[in-house]
Amino acid sequence: MHRPSFSIPAGLPLLLCFACPGTNDGETEAATAATEVVVDSDTPTTSSPAGAPVVMELLANTAMITESEPITFTAIVVDPDGLDTIVGGKLTTEDGSGFYGAFAHIGGGTFQIVLTFELIGQSSKIEFVGPEQARVFKADFVDVDGNHGAATIEIKLSCASQAACASKCVDLSDDDDNCGQCGKVCDPDAYLQCKDGMCDY
Repeated sequence: MHRPSFSIPAGLPLLLCFACPGTNDGETEAATAATEVVVDSDTPTTSSPAGAPVVMELLANTAMITESEPITFTAIVVDPDGLDTIVGGKLTTEDGSGFYGAFAHIGGGTFQIVLTFELIGQSSKIEFVGPEQARVFKADFVDVDGNHGAATIEIKLSCASQAACASKCVDLSDDDDNCGQCGKVCDPDAYLQCKDGMCDY
């Protein structure tokens, strides 16, 4: 019996399916996605060695906050060994020395933490002169084997009074405890008050 022959036209791409879709849960999909993640070495915002959790995205619901305002950080995380191997994650200062809090697991690979201007200042003092200060926040996730994956995001801290001292927005022109600069106190026993940034009678 003669079998019909066929040929592939020159220049036509050949696509091969190495794995066909089937029954798959969220963790397996996340692990598959993790193997496809390419971390650009020129991008300093993401760090994830082989086998470690991968922070796909680190997002915030606002780019700037001031006193009494909340901010929500959301991390989208995958792990090549499955989401169940992720022990947890925390939000820290860029160098890891200041701890803001632990991420709550929302579901799937989504983790969140909500902070305020005041809570940020409790962990890492807010102090600047000017309308705002940029601060880098770092999300650090770890798995059962102790592998770490991290990502960073920059948020601006703002004060309408143009200054922050000891994590509070102040007006340096008339603040008796921060007169002209943070920490400069006008002595009340000497009947001094802050006027135009100077201690005066």
